[in-house]
Amino acid sequence: MTYEQVRTDFTRRFRKTGPTRLAMKTLVNKFQRTGSVADDKGPGRPVIMPDTVQSAQDVITRSPSTSTRRLSRELGIPQTTVWRVLRYKLHKSAYYIQVIRKLEVEDYAVRQAMCHDLLQAVENDNLMQNVLFSDEATFHTCGHVNRHNCRIWTDEQPSVLQEWQQDKAKVNVWLGITRSTVYGPFFFTEQTVTGTTYLDMLKQFLEPQLISDGIMDTVVFQEGGAPPHFALVVRDYLNQPFPGRWVGCASPQMWAPCSPDLNP
Repeated sequence: MTYEQVRTDFTRRFRKTGPTRLAMKTLVNKFQRTGSVADDKGPGRPVIMPDTVQSAQDVITRSPSTSTRRLSRELGIPQTTVWRVLRYKLHKSAYYIQVIRKLEVEDYAVRQAMCHDLLQAVENDNLMQNVLFSDEATFHTCGHVNRHNCRIWTDEQPSVLQEWQQDKAKVNVWLGITRSTVYGPFFFTEQTVTGTTYLDMLKQFLEPQLISDGIMDTVVFQEGGAPPHFALVVRDYLNQPFPGRWVGCASPQMWAPCSPDLNP
């Protein structure tokens, strides 16, 4: 049977265009070579050599905070392979760097009272449906305190102190989030955020969006305890559009100082 006869018979039997002459010839050659027309199995995921695992172990032991991107370049292997080696071969976990403040004895009672008030607001005032969490972050160009890009690979949670140099170039960023909407990010042009610059952001950036979304009269605005938030002009302003509906230092709803684990 010729190729054209096969093509014609295929079209008549299955009511669709038959394979080309080249496709049929390829299948015939494959059958003659392997005894099957099934697709060849791919090589699969490459095997990770013991030398690669040992090299990764040496680098992590020498510098636990090495990024997976840098480790990939140093070992000459894909970044996905680096992740598999660290997680499944060396059984390492990635720990974030957390910046925390020491709690004094008097802080514990204040925080406990604050938690009680917040739980009451969740149950009685539907707080979690209306709250707008907000926070700022400072990103330094030196990268020493860029906690979001830094991991420490080790078997147990480490107690590590990382020193960094002050007065380096940086950018201050604000962001707010509700259960359904993200507001920001907002990049401050000033090197230092003051009460005045923070107030301008609230008036000119946040308030128009809340009005446009129709939640200005119901949203509960939460802010941290940074010094600009405590400025008198900021507190006077918040009492107008958010009367009794803002959470922070000196707010109608108490927010205890030194509460890093309670910030969103």
